[in-house]
Amino acid sequence: MKWKQVILVFLITLIFLEVGLQFIAFKFHRRAPDSFRSDDIRKIRILAIGESTTAKETAYRPNTDWPYLLEKRLKEKGYSVVVYNGGRGATTTSFLLSRLPHQIQKYNPHIVISMMGINDHNLFWLKEQSVFGGMGFWRNFRVIRLLAYLVSDKKSWVSSSMKLTRFGERDGRWFRSHLQMERVQEWITEISPQSKERVFNEIEGALKGISIEQQAQFYAFLAEKIDRTHQKLPFFNETVEELYVRSWDLSPKVHFVAEDLIDLIIRKGGA
Repeated sequence: MKWKQVILVFLITLIFLEVGLQFIAFKFHRRAPDSFRSDDIRKIRILAIGESTTAKETAYRPNTDWPYLLEKRLKEKGYSVVVYNGGRGATTTSFLLSRLPHQIQKYNPHIVISMMGINDHNLFWLKEQSVFGGMGFWRNFRVIRLLAYLVSDKKSWVSSSMKLTRFGERDGRWFRSHLQMERVQEWITEISPQSKERVFNEIEGALKGISIEQQAQFYAFLAEKIDRTHQKLPFFNETVEELYVRSWDLSPKVHFVAEDLIDLIIRKGGA
């Protein structure tokens, strides 16, 4: 009988752990994006909506989400504005639009800016899976996700119930470790006013045969790497901006580095 008691205690513990994790996740996703302040009524109110490209919690460091930076840059230029971040990671366009009426009622914005679509299945996922079939069912349990995170290489079990495609397949998203460009580091170190045209021609040749979304993602990736390597020197500032413009023109569905994206938006908009 003792082993039955052990199993019972184990199952009860798992149930309490699952309930606790689900509650924490619920509270996390219910967290209000920003609070409406009394003096906001006298300002230009901007509501930003989107998935991980927008949300505060998925910014790569604090205060680097683009809504925060947009508000900061506009205030520096003398505009009386407030930007509310209504972003939420790992969501689709339809989900974000379903929340929009409530957010508009809450914030009464003059302007709504959206950056969404990167998680829409038919664009960026290998396939759709039913949450009630196969492994998709078990991925709904946060205890399972937690255990998988602790014992695995921390890939798609935690972040999603669907597998991301890899670089080289017909898709626009990939983990950076899957970037299969042999000369990336050489391009970053070799690029200069004298070699820029040659390097760009080599890059264009290497990108032939892959999807438009992948090309856009690669240009954004390369811009970030060059920017960090060369510490914002004048020539490299122009090169980085050109790479971001190429990425933007090919496809807006790209995870940009937020600071550079805001600079680009302000330059293109003439703010």
